[in-house]
Amino acid sequence: MIHIVKIFLSLLVLFTAASSLSAENIFADGTTKVLNLQGSDGFNGEDGKNAYPPDCSSGNRIQGRKGDNGTDGENGSDGLDAKITFSSIEDLKNITLDQRGGIGGAGGQGGLGSFGCNGGLFGAIGDNGIDGDTGNFGKIYLIPVSANYKKEQVSKVLLLKDFNDRPLVFTKNIWDASEGAKDLFHRDSKISNQYYIFNHTENYTIYLKWPERYSLDQFSSAKIAIALKDNKIILNSLNGPIFDYTIFVDGNNITIVIDNVVSETSLTHLSLGKLRNFGEELYLEVKEKYNPYIHVDTKFVVSIVAVNEETGKNENLGHFAIDRSIVNKDERDFILNIGMLNFPSKYKRINTKLKIHVSVYRKTRGQTRILSLRGLFRI
Repeated sequence: MIHIVKIFLSLLVLFTAASSLSAENIFADGTTKVLNLQGSDGFNGEDGKNAYPPDCSSGNRIQGRKGDNGTDGENGSDGLDAKITFSSIEDLKNITLDQRGGIGGAGGQGGLGSFGCNGGLFGAIGDNGIDGDTGNFGKIYLIPVSANYKKEQVSKVLLLKDFNDRPLVFTKNIWDASEGAKDLFHRDSKISNQYYIFNHTENYTIYLKWPERYSLDQFSSAKIAIALKDNKIILNSLNGPIFDYTIFVDGNNITIVIDNVVSETSLTHLSLGKLRNFGEELYLEVKEKYNPYIHVDTKFVVSIVAVNEETGKNENLGHFAIDRSIVNKDERDFILNIGMLNFPSKYKRINTKLKIHVSVYRKTRGQTRILSLRGLFRI
């Protein structure tokens, strides 16, 4: 039976780690073993900055600014997995495992709001960050010494032309889930009660079918990454074009059929435009050369440095993740109201010179491209 699954190419370079087990390899030989496989604790979030006061010199009534939000605490990492080879199940009693997950970090406190001008209300306190979650217990994998166990090969990074020339063969180990781990190991162990025991190894052959209407030579140097996870193929483009594709699964034979190829320039042709000033509001243009025919999710992170032409010294004003509420999009351009960011009012006035670095994260069909835009502006 052939199953057809329509999916789009996902990028994240981090994907290659998704396919392999990170585990401590242990041999149960009857000797006493005490292993600390705890996950690390998450870092605490950072407190939000207090809001800078607005410029009251205009005589206008201005509401106080809200303090910055505290950042979320980091999640604790999961406990390390244990992959244990044994000849006698009774030998597991001599092994003490601690596979607890790390404790989540505390969320940061919100910053204080600023005063208002000429009767304007005091600004609100920023929101507190969320506490991180505690990590999960590590997993336990048991391998009888008599089993025909092989090392897994379930991911590969290669050039597109190399994949087209020959199929990939992945080797995946199959495990059966069982309950009762706490009865198998030393009573002082801190573990989940579930464990996995090795069943058998399977091979999967992955083929690529390239459409005749596209020249493979044009994209042959594109680097792609392929992984088998949960019996599904994940395909990532690490550079070059964006693909959409169809996967055909027939038993252990998997064929990736490329349906369409989208030029990377649809995402990457951006440039900085003008910086316009209206009171304390500063509007920065990010210009898009091409209007992609596909949906692209775009996020911005901005770093701002004030240039002091008299002293020659620069002042770092901050590094800001831009909230969608201060981004407008017309037919071609993004307009970022960076005047709403929490830095001193004196740097939002006419004749101030600013160095601005914009990191742009553009994601479509699961694939992300990161751009770096820099500009020097005088308000």
